[in-house]
Amino acid sequence: MSALNAGTLRERMDLTFGDLVTKYLTEELPKLKPSTQGTNASMAKLHILPQWEDHRIADVDAYAVDEWLTALTFGQASKERARNMMKRLFDLAMLWKWIPLGRNPMDLVKVKKGSKRLKRIVIISPEQFRAIVRTLPEPYNLMVLVCGCLGLRVSEALALRWSDINWEAATVGIAQVYTQPAARQPEDGRIGIRAADLPGLTGSVAGMAGTTAAQRLLRVRQPVHG
Repeated sequence: MSALNAGTLRERMDLTFGDLVTKYLTEELPKLKPSTQGTNASMAKLHILPQWEDHRIADVDAYAVDEWLTALTFGQASKERARNMMKRLFDLAMLWKWIPLGRNPMDLVKVKKGSKRLKRIVIISPEQFRAIVRTLPEPYNLMVLVCGCLGLRVSEALALRWSDINWEAATVGIAQVYTQPAARQPEDGRIGIRAADLPGLTGSVAGMAGTTAAQRLLRVRQPVHG
């Protein structure tokens, strides 16, 4: 009987969500942008697989997924990403003929839009910021100093190159962001050049004289090789 059913829809409907996610991670994930790959892989491995790995695809219904999403402790935006990924997985299951073609059950699952933060924003004083920089080891103290004084995102600071710095104009051009495994231009194709006030940065650093990060930032003006 198993030989007769090999490759039939009946046999494929016994496949689990774990089988589906494994095929997705192997075949579909590499087609996505690097930043999306990291987000989707984390969602699949940390949340989807622990909940649904041993369930048959055909047994996972909209109500069960809705209850699962409601119970998740992260924000609405992350819940929406989880719902959208589940929808994509069901689409692929139909594309690969693992389940009968029909309406995607995730069309019935809705995630309420919400912008309310789950965590309170903590605003620190200049004195607290200086204390953080003094406490951190290199190179993290320098990274925090640059981000804090120039208003850079971590991904922007990690992608900085010496050629981005215009010492005569005292500006830094933010032209790239860093996502694993390399620096790249923004995904929308636009290069946003933002002027950062280097005198303002060095002025802030001057007030922190005595820290290794401050001394290095005030001293270095050209790339150091070797």
